[in-house]
Amino acid sequence: MVKKTSSNVKAPTKQPQRKKPPVKSASSIGALEAARDKGKRDHLLSQRTVEGYNRYVLRGKEFLEVLVASKKAELEAEKSNSEEDRMKQYEELQELSKAFDPSPNTQSVRALELFITEKCFAQGCGGNTASGIHAGFKKLWDKIDRYYGDYHVNEDTLKVTGNPANAPSVNELRRSVVNRDKGKDIARNHAEAIRYEDLAKMMDWSESVCSDDRISQTRSLSDQLHVAEHLMFRAYASTAFTLWSRNSETSSIKNRHYKRNCEGTDPYHIPHDQVYLVNRKGWTRQSGNTTAAMGRMYEVYDQKDTPAMDMRFYMQQWLRFLEDELLKRPLTDEEYIFPTIGQNGLVHTYQCIDHNAFQARLNMFAANTGLTVEYTTHSFRRGGAQYRFQYCPLGKRWALSRIRWWGGWAEGEQSDTLMRYLLDELSSQESSHHDALCPIQREASQSFNGDHILTSPVTIGEIRELFGSVGREFQRLHLDIEQGKLAPFPSQFRFYAPGTSLVGPSTVAASPFPTPPAFIPNVNPTQSLLDEPLRQPLHLTNMLRLQKQDKNTSRKTPSVPEAVIPNLSHGPEAWREVIRQWEESNPITKTKALKDWPLEWYSGSMSRFTGSKWNQRKAIAEEYIRCNRTDTQFLSEFPEATQSIKMLLNAIAQKRQPAPSVQKGCCQRARRGAESPM
Repeated sequence: MVKKTSSNVKAPTKQPQRKKPPVKSASSIGALEAARDKGKRDHLLSQRTVEGYNRYVLRGKEFLEVLVASKKAELEAEKSNSEEDRMKQYEELQELSKAFDPSPNTQSVRALELFITEKCFAQGCGGNTASGIHAGFKKLWDKIDRYYGDYHVNEDTLKVTGNPANAPSVNELRRSVVNRDKGKDIARNHAEAIRYEDLAKMMDWSESVCSDDRISQTRSLSDQLHVAEHLMFRAYASTAFTLWSRNSETSSIKNRHYKRNCEGTDPYHIPHDQVYLVNRKGWTRQSGNTTAAMGRMYEVYDQKDTPAMDMRFYMQQWLRFLEDELLKRPLTDEEYIFPTIGQNGLVHTYQCIDHNAFQARLNMFAANTGLTVEYTTHSFRRGGAQYRFQYCPLGKRWALSRIRWWGGWAEGEQSDTLMRYLLDELSSQESSHHDALCPIQREASQSFNGDHILTSPVTIGEIRELFGSVGREFQRLHLDIEQGKLAPFPSQFRFYAPGTSLVGPSTVAASPFPTPPAFIPNVNPTQSLLDEPLRQPLHLTNMLRLQKQDKNTSRKTPSVPEAVIPNLSHGPEAWREVIRQWEESNPITKTKALKDWPLEWYSGSMSRFTGSKWNQRKAIAEEYIRCNRTDTQFLSEFPEATQSIKMLLNAIAQKRQPAPSVQKGCCQRARRGAESPM
């Protein structure tokens, strides 16, 4: 039975559709095309990539211009060819001169091959250069649809279609360069990671030559430049190592990006600084207008356990000196924290420090510290990441998620970036057997970074090596005493051979050295540690296998303890340290300038401690004064000064050529003293 609907039920009425507003007239075709081109130009490739491509194209055009001019000169000089051949060659030359135009021709492939050959085979550039040239010209010719795709030339019409950079001969040449580099077994080209220990060495050296006393006593322009160089380096290096920032990111930090003395959250209110890093490399891969894409804020706390990377301390120390001593005013928001400082002392706060300037400073610090590794500004980023991942103490290492966030790697970035930074280095160390001859094996392949040895029991072999190391250290101290660098060991100081215990009270004379252990276990694995018979106590020099010296001939401590001449650093600037020691008082040792020393400080009983060094410094300083205190004149007469102090002293001795009656004077001592430590 069909149920009828009631007649009084009304059917639902349709809502009237809203009329769409009329479409406004579009912009002009020219405006849209301009917006299209601008959008591609701004967002298709990064600005740095575009600049790199443009440089390759510009250099290619310059090369082609020189090549065509040279070939044209050859044609004009030749007289043997017929007029028809000469006209044909001129036509080819005219075509070749336009080979790198936006619209390629039949000579474009040949010109591109010649340019790659010049750069990579004639000049010795590598596969990266070949790939860069190829990519730059490929992008140049891809802009026109007609030249996009595979390369082809119509033999009848000589019409070019496709991209000349895609020609098989060009790709074969590029691969040849890459294969050549692989055959040479060229070392990896990424930056060597700086270790925390090496960073600490550079910081320690910097603080030794630029102490707090010298900072507080800064008066002259040269002193200000010297202090500014060291304080800026400490702040810059600790920042790059802590934040893993690249050179462009570190140098571009402005005052508005760094907030000092912020207060932490409840309930501890831990003081810290805040630093904002904006426009980090690779953050264009971040999707959307997110905070990560705009910039990232880092809270920087005191790092007292790792003073070499205590960024907050070094940064505040540098900013105080910059504002109080150099500028005499606070920084404004748009001024750089690491500005360019001229040799005349002018601070260009709106110009950040140049990459080459800081790289030269890094090379100088590493050389003066004695480091042989060639670090780059990127070494801080690699070293900081590796330290947090595998080298810092157990329990303080970071997970990969935190490392990705802290390093500013985008979520969509390829995973091989982190592999290169972290896992490749770890795998290389765990699979390496470079320490196979070491008495104490690290066994890095047995656990993560060989960390199992940190919790394993001490072995007999490790104890043996420990006391061997202690013995070598005492021998080094003994040699320092022989050279007059330290006071001698007291004769009452006694050392007990392994496997013995001290009978009766263990008394030693007052000594600046730490008290030796009262019990030293036997390190012979075949004997019991408890059954070893007592032995007679041995004098320290016997343990070191050195002959005893008679008390009457033993060296004495310096009679003038404040008469100290610091050793010179190695490098081309060592001779400048000589001049400073001769003319300026030492703020570290609180000693007078060498020129003001009284006679008894470097003669008589003190001659064995300071005589040689004092005469060396005097010989160099006298020649510098004779050259009117002009660096250029001094270096022109003694170019050996930039090589080593020893070579400089020999050159001075040869130049003076003393008469036989004065051969026992200053110059002969300078020549003889050149063999002694500086």
